[in-house]
Amino acid sequence: MSNSVTLTFWQLLALALAPAVLTFIAGIAGPYVLEGRKQDAEKREKRRQKFEEFVSTIYEHGHWLDTQRAIMVFQQDRPSTVSPFAKMQAICSVHFPEFEQDLAELNRLSDAYMLWMTEAAQKKLNGDKGYADDFASAYKPYSGKVHSLLSKLKEYARGELQVGHWSLSTHTLSFLQRGSVWERWKVWFKRFSG
Repeated sequence: MSNSVTLTFWQLLALALAPAVLTFIAGIAGPYVLEGRKQDAEKREKRRQKFEEFVSTIYEHGHWLDTQRAIMVFQQDRPSTVSPFAKMQAICSVHFPEFEQDLAELNRLSDAYMLWMTEAAQKKLNGDKGYADDFASAYKPYSGKVHSLLSKLKEYARGELQVGHWSLSTHTLSFLQRGSVWERWKVWFKRFSG
């Protein structure tokens, strides 16, 4: 006795047409799904790039402040440029509004540090030998806020951007690994204050 299976016409038709229907649906929906995934990947990459630009601009601002201090306090002949703070604020406002309060605080401390530079330059012009004695009290709040903000950004990168490590650039990574910014400032300041 043979084990035969009897199928109705509709069952045979379903078996014959099912692969064709599935292929047709995949052919229609597949490109839309793939395009959606591609766009999501591009958005994530653009956000990662903007994040890297944001962090890089924080370092640029620190360098700009160094240059301003060299020009104002030590009367060094260096080209003065426009502060990168506006660029930092623009990136933050458009892409990372959760850091706007931190940036506002950084701006306030940066302004206080610039005010110290102006006052130190005036003291130096007046012949005051201790024109830069209060450097630490002017610089430490700014430096502390930079470190705090960078720590928050690092955690954000690990969580929101799903970056496993601080993978911005070789320069950024080496900057973080060189130790305390405050210690480097003290060495730099001693070298130029003469």
